[in-house]
This record gives sequence, C-alpha cells and structure tokens, in this order.
Amino acid sequence: MARPPSRRPRRSRTFAILWWGSLLVAVFAVFAGPRLGTFLLVSDAPQASDASFLSYGVSIRRAALDAAVTRYRAGEGPTILLGALKSRDAAHYVTLHSSEFARQYLVDAGIPPSAIEVMASVDSEREEADRLRDALSGRGWQRVAAYVPDFRARRASGVLKKAISSVTPLSSCASSPCATPRSASNAGGRPAPVST
Repeated sequence: MARPPSRRPRRSRTFAILWWGSLLVAVFAVFAGPRLGTFLLVSDAPQASDASFLSYGVSIRRAALDAAVTRYRAGEGPTILLGALKSRDAAHYVTLHSSEFARQYLVDAGIPPSAIEVMASVDSEREEADRLRDALSGRGWQRVAAYVPDFRARRASGVLKKAISSVTPLSSCASSPCATPRSASNAGGRPAPVST
C-alpha cells in the first residue's frame, strides 16, 4: 500500500521563514547598518571663511570648539559665533549658560574676547538660523563655516542655507569630522564648503 506524500507541518514552515528572515536581517545589520548613519553627515572639506558658527548643539563640544580655535589660529575664521539654546532650568538654578562656558573655553584657548560673539538664545534650529541671518546682515562676509551635530548635519545644513543664502554662502560641516577629517568611506566624510 502506497503512503500518501507527507506534507510538512505548518509550524516548521513558519519557523523556517522566520529563521531565514532573521538571518537576512542580521546580515543586513552587520554589513549595511553602519553605513546608513553616514547619510546624515555632510561630507565637505573645510575652507577659509569670515566666521565660524557653532550651533547650540555643538557649542559645548570640545572637538568643535578646538576646531574653531584651530581655524582662528590659521586665519581661516577670524570671528567665532556661538549659538545658544534657551535653558529650561534657568528659573530654577543659578549657573552660567552653556554658551558662557564655551566662550570661556575659547578665551582660555587664547581667542580674544572681541573675536567671540554669543548669539541670543533660541528655542529651535529654525530660530537659530534666523538669528544667524540677522547677525550676518550688513557685515559683508563672503563665507561662513557652520559646525552642527553629526546626527543632524544634513538637516541643519539645509535649514541654515535656506535662511542665510540671501546674505552669504554657507560652508557647512559636522562637528566631529571638522575636528578630525575622515574619508567619505569611513563613517562620515570630511566637512567642506557648500555653494548655495
């Protein structure tokens, strides 16, 4: 007597699909995952500018501050503009604003106080871009290098370009690559001028 062909139980088929799917996700995560974040970074090489602008997201990061100091000493950014985020705790604590700590760090590094400008505190990236545009109006500057956090470099670059394009071109860069340039193939690339 011939036995009917046996069918695999549904449970083992579902298990096989889940196993192969998990394997594909793991392979994707290992090989492609690390490169996905590099899309957020702007990859351009730094250029001489009339000012270095440190957005509120990086104005307290040592790498960005050190990059601004290096640019100042090399004559590539004679003015340093510091962005400031409104402090939610200002009403409850007696402490200096983070932009004042950044300003003091720059002064301690040998930057004259006259070369450092702390912009008014803002609530958002858009408001910061508008304040930067207002600060640049009437100065006749040809180029500004902006330092922004890595994770929002592409978005911040677009917001800043749109806001200040009528005033001056923007050289946009992410904070870490500005301090230590890297090739585009290894997690982020190098910062550089972006023509508007």
